[in-house]
Amino acid sequence: MLPDEVLVEIFDSCRMSDDEPGKWKWARLVHVCRRWRQIIFASPHRLKLQLLCNNRTPVAKLGCWPAFPIALEYKWSQFLDHKNLIISALKYRDRVCRIELDTIRVLQGGKVAEAMQKPFPALTNLILRSGYGSAYTVRGFLCGSAPRLQEISLAGISFQALPTLLLMAHDLVNLEVYRIPWRCFFPPEKIVKGVASATRLQRLCIEYEMPRNPVGFPPSAQRLPPITRTVLPSLTSLQLRGTRDYLEDFVARVDIPRLRLTYLSYLHQNDLQVPGLLQLMERSEGARIIQFKRVDITSNMDITFNAYHEAHSQFSPLKISIIAPGEKRRAFYMIQLLSQFSPFYVDYLYIHWNNGGYRPMKIYNDEWLELLLLFTAVRAVYVTKKFATQLSQVLESATTDMTRRILPALELLCLENRSKSVDKFITARRLSGHPITIVNTLGKFDEMLESHFLL
Repeated sequence: MLPDEVLVEIFDSCRMSDDEPGKWKWARLVHVCRRWRQIIFASPHRLKLQLLCNNRTPVAKLGCWPAFPIALEYKWSQFLDHKNLIISALKYRDRVCRIELDTIRVLQGGKVAEAMQKPFPALTNLILRSGYGSAYTVRGFLCGSAPRLQEISLAGISFQALPTLLLMAHDLVNLEVYRIPWRCFFPPEKIVKGVASATRLQRLCIEYEMPRNPVGFPPSAQRLPPITRTVLPSLTSLQLRGTRDYLEDFVARVDIPRLRLTYLSYLHQNDLQVPGLLQLMERSEGARIIQFKRVDITSNMDITFNAYHEAHSQFSPLKISIIAPGEKRRAFYMIQLLSQFSPFYVDYLYIHWNNGGYRPMKIYNDEWLELLLLFTAVRAVYVTKKFATQLSQVLESATTDMTRRILPALELLCLENRSKSVDKFITARRLSGHPITIVNTLGKFDEMLESHFLL
């Protein structure tokens, strides 16, 4: 017979291997035999036992179980018919550890809203979502007190008391606030001050919706830099979406020594100078430009810049997007942004076009030259067929001097399904002692990388 300690280890493995570890089906195990039930009930903290309360299991049916923490979960389709069930469950607010609601219209008034305007001392996970195209305002929520919060995830919610709630959430691990209405503006200093004491915080996401009209946010030049920066010692993932001034103000206020994942999206910008971002990356051990080996540039309605540590990596630790810059300004913003990261030491450059129903971005000859001159160390370049003709014309029309300066370390070039010749460029590079291999398909390009470059 297995000792109790071994069975607890096995049960814990079942919990961790469940598709949803926070909602694992421990109740099935307690029906196997009396001994299993006694062992599981004796280890509620180790096994993270929770009672799931939803439309199928209302709180009235939970009386047969011990007083374990309660997790509330109501989806949008269930919500209107089950207000009374939610109200009943919220009476046990000292045991409620998780609240997950897919719509929060009910929190704007009525008995549910009244029940939620009280402290929740055991709450660790708060997840509220409104549907796309809708945004709701929440006031007096949680009475500003939920000291054990570890996760806050809000989508499409206007919650002005969030900075106050953060001040007491010292155990916070994950903060995600998506689709924030632009009218619900959180100054960077309030968010940073709110998470300053959350030394366990690992993920921070603040994303605003695209405003209908640019908001007169004070330009960064008029805002004094902070005297001291706030150190976020455990943070590894930073995701921000807003105006250039907002993002620059935010990153100037923090030090993130363990930063591994940086996703930034810029809205409504007339200028993309980002010295604050560059300084933050230099201060972060895992985000320095010199560590990247591959850069992907992708264009559709937006422009996206991804950097990778390895040639064939699927994980991009740095992603910067320029949101809806306008057809005539796409190339300008792309070059302005990338020029600040120069010189690049990457070996591989990919230039993509994701269709999505939009016309390919027009990059003029002088813009192509500005772009290519940034990548002095690149050995292999792939260009999607939507841009291959444009680049072919640039390479063929380049002067002898420019032919030597464009991508001087280049060894492998893929112009996918090109219809224009680049023989003049290839010949000039061969005569200068820097021959280039040219291919027409991504498959052949990857094959050459594997056999000649990634040994």
